[in-house]
This record gives sequence, C-alpha cells and structure tokens, in this order.
Amino acid sequence: MKNIQKIWSKTITYYLVMATVTVFIFSEFIYRGPFVPLAKAMDGMKIKYALMAVTSLYILMQLIAKRQGLFKMNVFRKESTLYLIAIGSLAAITLFYQILNGFRAFVIPEFMYVLLPLLFVILIVSADYINITRVLDNCFYVTVVAFLLDSLGVFTDGAVVSFDILDSSSPFENPSSLIFVFLELYFLVRYNKRNGKSIVCLIITILTFKRFSVILAILFFVFVPMIKNKKVPRWLLATAIVVFCAMPFLLKYFYSNDFASFFFARYQIDFNEFTMDRFARTSYVLNHLGQIKYGFGSVSNFLSQSYGNADAANRSLHSDLLRIYLECSFVGTVIYNTCYFISVKKNMASFLLMMGIFIQMIFNHPIGAGAVGHWIIIYLMIAYLNYRKEVPFYREGMMSRRKIKVGKVKI
Repeated sequence: MKNIQKIWSKTITYYLVMATVTVFIFSEFIYRGPFVPLAKAMDGMKIKYALMAVTSLYILMQLIAKRQGLFKMNVFRKESTLYLIAIGSLAAITLFYQILNGFRAFVIPEFMYVLLPLLFVILIVSADYINITRVLDNCFYVTVVAFLLDSLGVFTDGAVVSFDILDSSSPFENPSSLIFVFLELYFLVRYNKRNGKSIVCLIITILTFKRFSVILAILFFVFVPMIKNKKVPRWLLATAIVVFCAMPFLLKYFYSNDFASFFFARYQIDFNEFTMDRFARTSYVLNHLGQIKYGFGSVSNFLSQSYGNADAANRSLHSDLLRIYLECSFVGTVIYNTCYFISVKKNMASFLLMMGIFIQMIFNHPIGAGAVGHWIIIYLMIAYLNYRKEVPFYREGMMSRRKIKVGKVKI
C-alpha cells in the first residue's frame, strides 16, 4: 500500500506539472486562428499562474511530508544558485535606482516573469519521481499541437500563399520557433543521432522561417551529433562572456543616427524598414535615457507610456541585451551574462543552447512577459543536459499500472 501511494504521488505531481506547462505553451504560442479566444481567455483568467501555484504547493507539501530538501541528488543546485545571483544583482541595482529616483511598482511583475519559471523548475527537479526526459518529450508533443492549432488560422484566411523565401516571410511564423530549435538539440543529444523528432523540429522551424532559428536548426542538425559530451573550453567560455558583455555598446552604435545614415548612403535602404521598426523604437529610447531610471522594466514601462499597450511589439525594445544594460548598467550586464554562461560550462550542448538564447537576445526579447513557458522548458533542458550522465534516475520512465497490479513496484 505504501508503495502504491508513492506511485500515485509521483503520478499526480507529473500530471500537474504537464498541465501547467501545457497551459503556458498554449497561451504563449497561439496568437491567431479559431483558438485565439480560448488562449486569451486562459491568459486573462491567469489559469496558468493558478495551476503553477497549485502544482508548486503540492510539491512543497510532498517535500515537507517526506522531510526532503530541495535539489534531490544536488541536481540543478549550482545552476540555480548562479541564476539567482544573476537575477538578484538586477534586483539590487533596481532597488538602488528606486531609492534614488522613487519607487515604481511595475518592476514587481517584471521580476516575477524571470523568477517564476526558475523557482518552478527548482521544485520540479527537487520532487520525487519526476522524469525530466518524459516531461520534455511531452513538451514536444504539446508544442507541436499548439503550432498546428495556431496554423489553422493560416489555412482559414488563405495566407498560406504568402510564403516568400526572398522576402523572408512565412504565414507559419510563430513564437515557438526557437523552442523547436532547442527541442531539436535535446533530441539530438538524448538519442545521440538524428531521429524522427529532431527532423520534425527542423521542418517546423523551417516553416516558421525565422531566419536566425532556421540557421541555428540546420547547424544543430548537422554538427550536434558530433560533439558527444565534450566540455566547453575555457577560452570559448571567456570569449562568449566578453562578446556578449560588449554587445550593448555595439548595439548603441548600430541604432545611432550616424549608422542609419551610413547604411542608407551605402545601400539606399531605409534602416528603420530594414530593422522592421526596431531602429525607431530603440533610438527613441536612447534619446530619452533620463526616463530609464527605475531599474529592471523601465524600458518596457517607458515604451508603454509612449506608444500605448495596444500593440505588444511596441512595448518591447527587441533587444534584451541592450535593455538589461540600459536598465541595470554595465555591472548588471556583466554579472547576468557571466552567471548564465558559467552555468553551462560543463557541457557543450547546454553551452550551445545558451548561445542560442543570448544571440536571440541581441535582436529580440526572450525574457519577460510571454516567455515564462519558454524558460520552464529551457531550464529543464539545462538540468537534463548538465546531469544526464551523472543521474541515471532521470532516464527512467514512469512505472506502469501493470507493474503496480502484479506487485513488482520498486521505489
């Protein structure tokens, strides 16, 4: 009886985790077609956060009842500590700015968006019987379903004919493109070969036709099976940290009027059109740096006040690397970048995943609102990639009901 109770505890935890991740994926990846009202309703009623709270409370109750601490077998302990230091440094700098310039409540949800997925994954990897590989496998199926449901809008409005390779546009464009790239990486590493799931991820990424994602997916598909379990060379890790710490300075020049004028003179192309309005928004922020004085979230708040909340794209700087630099100074940038890269130094696959995230942060906004589900999957991948050879526990599947019935359960 005791063993059966443990199995049911494990099963309940697993399904609560999957329900939570599923709702996050559906709310973040479906933005057109007949299922948009449902996705918006789930988002508006905060169902995903309610499910996250229920799941977290259940896991905590289980840990307390078993007198078990966090980080079972020390999995994800070092990484979590580094991430908390990174986020904590941004919080400390934000507090300093707010003491000087006045307190603003908008920073609270901004920090919730980055803290919640990390804390949730800490609970997941600390819980008994959670199988990371099975969670990630089912994240793949859920994300594929979300992509297909979102794509129904393509077929219903006839936009499928608008696929244009030369213009780099696709009717299947979807926020899930980078997650499919990372899922492809996960399957290539897990099976140590190219397989059906990795091919599906590659095909869907190509259909979304996000240029960076497509290039990264092809490179992963070709080269990842060759890397095995190599560690990251120190020079490569140091180079990555230095390059991404220097990137905000390059971006400030890139979005300057001088560079825009040079670009137009050289190519006869309007730089704002070339950057899809990123130049206008970024230069506007750079010309009003006096308003970016309250720490983390200041840029998004300033853009919301300037452009309104109707269009989510106008509230984003579309460069999280530059945003962190402007909001939390060069010190915050160095600490944040260093901590995140050190967390993946032991495994080349997780380093490649982090490289993909940071390259995306140059011209996009993978941090914050609308990306909580993304980061749950990303943190789970890092936990798996960093510990897959040390903790065979995570390669075990859920025990079947048949084994329970015949009394072959082993805990």
